[in-house]
Amino acid sequence: MPVQRTLQIFLMLSTCLWLPTAVGATAMESDYVWVERFQKTMAKAKQGDAKAQYSIGRMLEQGRGTRKDLAQAFIWYQRAAEKGNTKAEYHLGYMHLQGSGTKPNLEQAYRYLMNAAQKGHSRAQYYIGRMFQTGEGANQNLELAKHWYQLAVDGGFTPAQKSLDEMTTDASDMARKFAEDAPPAILQDQSAAAPTRKFTGYGDEEFDDETERAVTE
Repeated sequence: MPVQRTLQIFLMLSTCLWLPTAVGATAMESDYVWVERFQKTMAKAKQGDAKAQYSIGRMLEQGRGTRKDLAQAFIWYQRAAEKGNTKAEYHLGYMHLQGSGTKPNLEQAYRYLMNAAQKGHSRAQYYIGRMFQTGEGANQNLELAKHWYQLAVDGGFTPAQKSLDEMTTDASDMARKFAEDAPPAILQDQSAAAPTRKFTGYGDEEFDDETERAVTE
């Protein structure tokens, strides 16, 4: 076998053997960074730092720097939420909603999601909108559903726009069906009695634009 060909094969085999080792080393280095970060953050969390408690909840939920433990994540979110941490309130409400790390509890889901939503958390606003739309965990109120969906859209949570569009389409379809089926006299009465009251929502509060950032922000 020519020397040049032999050298090419040797280089190819060397690369194949080195690549998994390099990838593995990078993964181990990344794991080490997260483990160290988890330990440092835990020290702050045990001292009562709400931001650190939230971050510990995120790392436990995602399995970063430690093994994944949803029940423990729930506990740390709860500790941070009790101190008013908005992101913790959202995650705690969502876990109550999904039955993740705890049993499903729509009443508690509404409580914590509403707390976060009123502080401007766009994802929480979206789920509050869902609860008002479906009537699960809150009395069904389509106007309030639209209100919270719109706030979520304004806050940058774009999936809420799809829900808004679907509600608008459904309302248009219902109005069209009614117009097709109803006798002319009823249509005339309905037109004359069109409501003029404007929905005012929850007042003129200002909602800050809060987005999900890095785990240890």
